[in-house]
Amino acid sequence: MGGNAFAELAPGASFPRMSPEVYNALKATMLARLALLFAHVAVPREAPEKDDYGDLDLIVAEPLGAREVPLELLKDTLGAVLAIGGSTSNFAVPMPDGPPDTYVQVDVIKCGTVDKFERVMFFHAYGDLGMILGLIARSYGLSLGHNGLKIVVGSAEDGEPHSFSLSADFQHIMRFFALDLTLWQAGFATQRAIFDWVRTSRLFHPARHRESTRRMHRRELSRTMYLNFLQYARELEESGAYDGVEQLVPADVVAQAKREFGKEDEYNAIVQTNRRRAKMKTVFNGHLVMAWTGAQGLAVRRIMGAVRAVVSEDEMMQMTVEEVEAVVRRVYAELSADEVVSS
Repeated sequence: MGGNAFAELAPGASFPRMSPEVYNALKATMLARLALLFAHVAVPREAPEKDDYGDLDLIVAEPLGAREVPLELLKDTLGAVLAIGGSTSNFAVPMPDGPPDTYVQVDVIKCGTVDKFERVMFFHAYGDLGMILGLIARSYGLSLGHNGLKIVVGSAEDGEPHSFSLSADFQHIMRFFALDLTLWQAGFATQRAIFDWVRTSRLFHPARHRESTRRMHRRELSRTMYLNFLQYARELEESGAYDGVEQLVPADVVAQAKREFGKEDEYNAIVQTNRRRAKMKTVFNGHLVMAWTGAQGLAVRRIMGAVRAVVSEDEMMQMTVEEVEAVVRRVYAELSADEVVSS
């Protein structure tokens, strides 16, 4: 149900679900009003088979004649009585032809660029479809959101980044998933048609989502379509339809993704840099210099600077801790007292 954003701000207000007729009428009105303020205004494609709606989501970009549209102007334009600001702003709009203290929650998602507008429109289309595709990505150590596809399985111990962006191009991302966008563009009449489309992805295998049904997040429990997809996947697995169908290996999929999006060299360069930094910290750091020389505070920084002036990082990477210690002690011995304490 809508109105969750106003639970504390308007505890006595009612936010009933809207019939398709009320929803469609409200959508037409709100789109027309926001078109006075933004060059791009739209509502993501709704999920099929919905009997009612909890709120209305509108995506906007490129304010007309201004760098930013103030919250109060948005509130007045929508005819709202309450507003909560943010990158996604929430508005309580009186329910059309409804009784007193009955409202509809209207959310306005502001996008800084047209590219982001298009990405948000894609990811939020067809109800929980974006979450479902994100679930599939997550099962391979990837993350899919409105900003695109990322790698999120990096091991810091191996020098891998915690998060690494692969692509923000959803057409390319869907090709990587091996999903036919012509079907997406044509639309889906039922949830089952969406699930059957997702199933055509080369990355889909019902067994990969077994754990997801056991570790549901609180926010996911209210997502009926998402839960229906998990049930769909569970029934496919139990039917034996995927018996003998080999699952893809997550590490292989991540490697394929780096190649597919032309990010292999960039990723490897980050890993090499991180490993270099980690190695350097084990052989040359402030604590070691303090232990080797007895210096404190700014003197340690001065000594380390003097060492770097005579030994390059590449050379130090090839040295043992004992060899680095010898260099530090020699440089320290050669520095005058004034040089050590100067900053």
